[in-house]
Amino acid sequence: MKKRNIRWITAALLSAMTLAACGQDKDSSRGLRPDPEPTEEAPTRTEPETTNPATAPEAPEVPDDGAIHVDNVKDLLAAIEPGAEIVLEPGTYNLSKYIELAKDGVNDNGWVYLFDCGDGKEARIANVSDLTIRGRDGEHTEIVIEPREAQVLSFENCDNITLENLTLGHTISTDPCEGDVLDFIECSDISLNGMDLYGCGTFGIYGRQIYGMHVNDSVIHDCSQGGLAINNSSDVVFTNSTFRGIEGDDLISSFGVDLRFEDCTFEDNNTTTLVYNSSGSSLFYGCDFGSKESAAFRDDMANNCGIVYDENCTFTTNMDKTPVIVSSVEELLDAIAPDTMIIMEPGTYDISGYLQDAAKQYGDDWYKAYAYVSVNPEYDGPELIVQDVSGLSITGRSTDSSDTQLLTDPRYVAVMHLESCSDIALANLTMGHTDRGDCSGNVLDLYYCGEVTLTNMDIFGCGVLGIYGERCDGNLYCYDSVIHDCSAGPLSAWECVSRWTFISCSLIDSLSGGFFDETDDFNLTFYDCIFGDKESENFMFRSNTDTYNCEWGEVDTYPDYGGDDMPTESRMPEVLDTANLKVAPFDKAVLDDTFWQGFIVADQDTGETNDLDMNVEFWSEGNGILTEYDNVTQFTWECDSQYSAVLMDASGNIFGRLTLYYDKESKDSELLMYMQLNGNDVWFY
Repeated sequence: MKKRNIRWITAALLSAMTLAACGQDKDSSRGLRPDPEPTEEAPTRTEPETTNPATAPEAPEVPDDGAIHVDNVKDLLAAIEPGAEIVLEPGTYNLSKYIELAKDGVNDNGWVYLFDCGDGKEARIANVSDLTIRGRDGEHTEIVIEPREAQVLSFENCDNITLENLTLGHTISTDPCEGDVLDFIECSDISLNGMDLYGCGTFGIYGRQIYGMHVNDSVIHDCSQGGLAINNSSDVVFTNSTFRGIEGDDLISSFGVDLRFEDCTFEDNNTTTLVYNSSGSSLFYGCDFGSKESAAFRDDMANNCGIVYDENCTFTTNMDKTPVIVSSVEELLDAIAPDTMIIMEPGTYDISGYLQDAAKQYGDDWYKAYAYVSVNPEYDGPELIVQDVSGLSITGRSTDSSDTQLLTDPRYVAVMHLESCSDIALANLTMGHTDRGDCSGNVLDLYYCGEVTLTNMDIFGCGVLGIYGERCDGNLYCYDSVIHDCSAGPLSAWECVSRWTFISCSLIDSLSGGFFDETDDFNLTFYDCIFGDKESENFMFRSNTDTYNCEWGEVDTYPDYGGDDMPTESRMPEVLDTANLKVAPFDKAVLDDTFWQGFIVADQDTGETNDLDMNVEFWSEGNGILTEYDNVTQFTWECDSQYSAVLMDASGNIFGRLTLYYDKESKDSELLMYMQLNGNDVWFY
């Protein structure tokens, strides 16, 4: 970027954009809704009402186990911090009795924030990692909240959270609930063990952008709108858990989620559907279903090939789809048909070897006996083509994708070629060529295909491309998968009218980044993905690519945002349209020796803006000044990722974080900057 003394640039609010894109109203989007706005009232610290455990005649013996033992709400909330293990003594902990009276904060270090939820307050735990909250084994420990619109416990941007041996719910009332029991927003590595989550909470668990949640030996029951509502998430697993007495439209409501249920029970529920999983996968292994649940499950499967169950599940109603178990390439080809659910036993499936043997034994036209399988005789060997199929799922029985491998030997063929197919789901599989070396074929080819879902896949080179799409008109969703070691890149698409979405995937170690049409008809979106160096060079700066919370490889050159004709006069936008903004990757050189003027969005509905008497200067030495009215603050700064930089005071404490944006229609537009300063949202140009 060309350097200048003054650069007029504006910013957009990343968190607001993400929430606007992902959080929707419950009534209009089956379980999605916006987060509550934070209250501006500072809480007051007062003694909480006496809780049940405090009424015990003698204080319990506290073991010397390194954990923090608490017996009241005040101490519970005060103890929350990164790395804490908190043990609750038996009893009932009514959060509302304390937080409704609090005025000077409930956590001295700010790890717990109070939110006004409409009819009261809720406590939200934010930015905490390595936290455990558990009740004592074999004892009843219950956490409740009174406001009908409040979540009992809510976590935001947290990592490695464990809850154990706890009962959570709303207090008994004749008024209906609008709040959930547990909320997780942008969290990862969650463990829930021995939990009892009960209504009248709308959902037992609500989550958005969850990357790893394992629920074991738990019960979700008597919720008013469903058991689960989870969106844009991956690796969500329930084991030996029970769902019962749940009302509402969908017992499990999700969008873009990889769900797995093992040895779970669904009984005595009264919902219209059991699984509403749009653009995702739901795998059921060894689960038991009651009569209503069996009928709902059968109907749900008719509309979603991503719903798969194994032969160990029990139903009270005959299923229209039953799993076809295969252990050889021949059995796999025999089973391929519309609306078919195939489960592959662990093993190595030599596709090209079987195709060659079949041609020798039965003649070159042997495959014409199949309605949905054909063979393309490529230069150095046969290629398997699956065609004209809809509603087909192929799932490896083992959840370790390396246990079930689909391989081909010829260098000029794809491992699997899908043509004119729709509603296809592949899961728990490894796909690639038998030997490393030069290839002219891809791994997975999609021609003229509709919706495709990939879950827990290992797609590897020497394939030229990991996934190639041509003239596809349906979306592709890929979860918890790795695409690696391809010679021309992990992905490529030509003349596709679709959106490809990747959640918790790794695109690494390829020799190039891939090729795409730069059109408005095709979009790539990545959530919580990892990119190698070559992949980063390709995907980080693409105009039709959106990325959220991704990890990037080394990038040597950043775009010259704005070009040589950047304005040298103020250009505060009269109206800010955040929907048209895209996050701009940047390095230190982009901010060196620049000046920014602050402004605010005066009207959130119209985007109308007003000037703010605030400006900031970034100097190349790594320091700068922030001027607000007559107050001048000196700071040091550094880039902490390809998408953000932090401002630090003289003690090294972070007090500001910024993100840059540009108009996604053109990288030559003026940059826009959003900064969080001491909890306040400020824009700059």
